[in-house]
Amino acid sequence: MSSPDLRPTAEEVQRRFAEAFKLYAAHLRDGGYIDPFAPDDDITATDVVTVAGALLHAQNLEVFELALWQSWGGVPWKAVA
Repeated sequence: MSSPDLRPTAEEVQRRFAEAFKLYAAHLRDGGYIDPFAPDDDITATDVVTVAGALLHAQNLEVFELALWQSWGGVPWKAVA
């Protein structure tokens, strides 16, 4: 584990996350579906729901709205064979 003084600032975390988020969204839109994580990335279900909740909160969205969007065809992985 890194020492506290080597941790990125909140602003740096936000910047890096936004860059990765936009890159992934663009790939889904233009290049097709890819899994968001490599098999060995060690991302837990808790990590996923924590970040998903934060993303929904940041845009003032509810889980219901996500489900509604998906029911309208807004699900990028449906086209995956």
